[in-house]
Amino acid sequence: MSGLDIEAIRERRDWVNPGMWQSLGEDVWARQTVGELVLTEHIATCDNDEDASFIAHAAQDVTALCDEVEHLRTERHRGSPAKRIRKRMARWMPHSSTYERKRVGPQELGPEIVRAFQSLEVLQVSVRPPDADGVYELTIVHNF
Repeated sequence: MSGLDIEAIRERRDWVNPGMWQSLGEDVWARQTVGELVLTEHIATCDNDEDASFIAHAAQDVTALCDEVEHLRTERHRGSPAKRIRKRMARWMPHSSTYERKRVGPQELGPEIVRAFQSLEVLQVSVRPPDADGVYELTIVHNF
């Protein structure tokens, strides 16, 4: 995938006939408006309507695919969202962070989470699913 030269692909796409391409039956036409004048140019005659439709949409499909490849390359370069969050958390968490574990019932779960996040020193709150007794385990990371 890294061997794709997106700029070269975009340049080749830019050399195609300008305007909106459309298929009419088995024919593909380029349509361009210049002022009040509408210009049409026959591009191709295909064996079937599906081939004509494919050709008519090729330029916009190639553009969309190039945009998506560039987006994915940028995301790969930046790392996954979870990885970025972990890196940020590592910078914020000094060695003096403390962990607090609480076991709470379903009625107390919501208020405990709200209380934890209202504190400016809290960096992270995680909740484990309830055990057989319906008790949740909260892990709260404090920055002191």
